[in-house]
Amino acid sequence: MAPSPVPATQGAAAPPGAAAWPDVRAVGGLEDWTRRRLTGPAVASRIGRLARAANDAVGWRGLWLLVTGIFLMLAGVALRQTTSAFFTGQAQPVVSSFRTAVVNLQAQGVQLSISSLVPGAVTATSGSLLNDGDVPVNLFLAILADVSSNLDADPVGGLRIAGFRCRNAASPPLPVSCLQASSLVPVVALVTGATPVVPTNAGGGAGLPVGVAVSGAALQFPVTGGGAAIEVTGVPVLTANNVATGCAPASETASCYLGSFGGSPVVTPGTAVPWGSRLLAIPEVASANATAIPGNLEYVVLYVYLPGSAPSTMQGQSTTLSFVFAAIQPPGGIDEVR
Repeated sequence: MAPSPVPATQGAAAPPGAAAWPDVRAVGGLEDWTRRRLTGPAVASRIGRLARAANDAVGWRGLWLLVTGIFLMLAGVALRQTTSAFFTGQAQPVVSSFRTAVVNLQAQGVQLSISSLVPGAVTATSGSLLNDGDVPVNLFLAILADVSSNLDADPVGGLRIAGFRCRNAASPPLPVSCLQASSLVPVVALVTGATPVVPTNAGGGAGLPVGVAVSGAALQFPVTGGGAAIEVTGVPVLTANNVATGCAPASETASCYLGSFGGSPVVTPGTAVPWGSRLLAIPEVASANATAIPGNLEYVVLYVYLPGSAPSTMQGQSTTLSFVFAAIQPPGGIDEVR
């Protein structure tokens, strides 16, 4: 049985749950439906006129096909505008790691035990200082009194000390064991007055000088082949005020600058370094007085002597000294050894 034709005044049946299709065959049907779904009278009027024109041209079924096609076309344009293909690539990640520097000073030797000390007596002790860390450091020496007496308090007749770096015959000279040294370079902070380099007179041209003697408050170093001895004056050991030994700042824990490990000197501000119950007073090292020590190993020799003019008040005196070497890496990493 053939279906009944749709009455001219009724709209097409709407899908279940949807609003009724508008009667576009009746003039104004699509226009009224459009007005209810779009805001603004101007927009609704224009769409309505377009709908009536399309209805007159293609009929209501053709109109819906046209509208559906327009929506599909617009959806395709939107799809093309929002989807794209890109070439991609990856780079290996850059791994960043951080590790703090190490300051590790190792000292060997540099020990003195003197008994029956008399005016004009001299003794020497040599040793090595190893910078076993991984950064350049400055070296300092503090002379501290564990047991004090006139020996470390009298600036005229008390103990004196002269310090030297041991060097070989290379050009420029490099650090070498003092038992193989070709020359001794005075440590500026541990001598006074002129600071000449002392060539060794030991047999074979290597080793600590022999025949060193005390003359007044100075040391006399004989030279090979005769001639005038080289004179070097040490500094008094004044543990209550070490500034008199060429160290600064003035205090009982003042330290003497020995040099800087590395290819170029290290410049540091003055600071205080804890050592046991004391604070070592470390002087500022400026570029003007900085001394470079090639490599990471230094060899030093310390001469300790009693001046020939020591007064009788020095009899029966006893003192115990600690030689404390400190290494400082700017801006303040520290290590010290006794």
